[in-house]
Amino acid sequence: MKLLNQKIDFYQFDTAAIRYNEVFIPGVPMNKYSDTGYRFRYNEFERQDGPYWAINVKDTFYDFLFYNSDTYPTPPASAPNMIAEMYFRLEVDQVSHARNVYALMDFIGALGGVSDLLL
Repeated sequence: MKLLNQKIDFYQFDTAAIRYNEVFIPGVPMNKYSDTGYRFRYNEFERQDGPYWAINVKDTFYDFLFYNSDTYPTPPASAPNMIAEMYFRLEVDQVSHARNVYALMDFIGALGGVSDLLL
């Protein structure tokens, strides 16, 4: 089974800096009973981008995490024909990312030694 996962696109400076990639979800054996869990983790990506003046943008997205997997020799008595139970839940943890991009004027000032002169 495949899932479209969201990740940060570090080469994107326009609207949303999020890209999608395919992730293979681990399979379960067919001759046993498996209880597996997956989590979607909340992410915030704060960035200050802009060629001349910094523009503050916050992207929010969820990425996919494999959480746990337990395999048993026989299924539960209440469902003898069941192969697997798969849970998709929200993760309680949160990840915060940040990116500060120097504007063109900051770059030219650093090249010209303005920051060294002031300090």
